[in-house]
Amino acid sequence: MYKIGFLGSDNSHVEKFCEILNLSNHKKYWAESGVKVTGIWGEDKDLTKKMATYGEIDKIETSPENLVTNSDIVFVITRQPEKHFEYAKFAIDQKKPLFVEKPVTQTVSEAKKLIDLVKKSNIIMTSFSTLRFSSDTQNHINQLNKIGPLTYGNYLGPASKYKSLLFYGIHIIELMLHIHGDDIELISAVEHPRNAVESNVQALCQYKNGSLISLSFIGKGVYQFQMTGLSKNGVVNTQINSDDFYEQGMKKLIPVLTNKEKNPVSFDQMIRSIQIAEAIEVSLKNGEAVNPKDL
Repeated sequence: MYKIGFLGSDNSHVEKFCEILNLSNHKKYWAESGVKVTGIWGEDKDLTKKMATYGEIDKIETSPENLVTNSDIVFVITRQPEKHFEYAKFAIDQKKPLFVEKPVTQTVSEAKKLIDLVKKSNIIMTSFSTLRFSSDTQNHINQLNKIGPLTYGNYLGPASKYKSLLFYGIHIIELMLHIHGDDIELISAVEHPRNAVESNVQALCQYKNGSLISLSFIGKGVYQFQMTGLSKNGVVNTQINSDDFYEQGMKKLIPVLTNKEKNPVSFDQMIRSIQIAEAIEVSLKNGEAVNPKDL
């Protein structure tokens, strides 16, 4: 049985992941996972205690270093992306397999530094949104394969002004990369109403193969994820309504961290997701198209 330690307690994913890995009476419990969340550390002591109690986590650690020492696998699970690099270094220093919550970091420079450290230490590390592994996403891909090469696609999802567009917008960015790859040449974006507390952002991503993919970040509208793909042969529309993405994501994640399967997300794509978000922010500021690879 592998012992998992959580760095951070301020994320609802602590509860969701414990339901799958720890809570044997929960309907989503994965009995054959071969892992258990045994430790947690967080900056907010009261919240950390609450999460440990709910998740049946045995030990609240007194420091990040102790958490990593007493764990076989480390999850950087805080919802604060600006702390991901700092927290991930504790696991890298002790050469522990590592999962970093999405987005992998807040900035492109941090993402590149983190990946460099991971490569040098030769540890297993991955980071992704579990939404890319939902059954609805897989069904969408299956339907896209039937209509042939895509000329246009759209990914729509909720956005938040917490920290930056990247905080919640990472979901649809990752869906696009998962389905279309990362060879994007230019990105241009518009926000309306501009700089409002609640606004919608549209980003147009020009792919090298000639396809055009739009990302719709909805800050003012209903909470919904939706995907569209169009080719010369047809169109596929899919709403993500299934609630199985946490389970499906965990069943991808654990085999990677226990060295049984290959990483489903390349390091280049992890970096590209942050470059895309930053390119959108730059385009909104300057009113010009941006090549994410230049960032």
